[in-house]
Amino acid sequence: MCEQEEVPFLWISGESIFVRFAVRLCDHGFEGLGFSSGDYLIFAHSGWPTKEGAVCFLRIGQEAIVRRIEDVFAMEPLLSVTGDRAPSIRLHRNEFIVQGQLVGVIRANDVQWVVSQEASLPLSTFPTV
Repeated sequence: MCEQEEVPFLWISGESIFVRFAVRLCDHGFEGLGFSSGDYLIFAHSGWPTKEGAVCFLRIGQEAIVRRIEDVFAMEPLLSVTGDRAPSIRLHRNEFIVQGQLVGVIRANDVQWVVSQEASLPLSTFPTV
């Protein structure tokens, strides 16, 4: 986890039937997929992924992490990042919860901060990983 910054709001525009949330990436664990530290990963609430290597927002007890899920049909799938930034782990499906699957990214360089109270959520309500 990275240190929290005081930023007022992050607006995720667009229409979708899915509930979406943003997570600010604070390390280099997904550079192999083209994501950089400071990018905002956009997740849609979902169930278990059916695609190998899906990038997912996971809850393991009180901890929140972003990992790729490999061997998605196994009882103990592999949770990994690209490269060797963090060790891969195998956990039984009952030991973690998939709270969202990656549906988009907002690049750190493309973030525009606006002053608006309408339809915005405080960034502090979004987890950072």
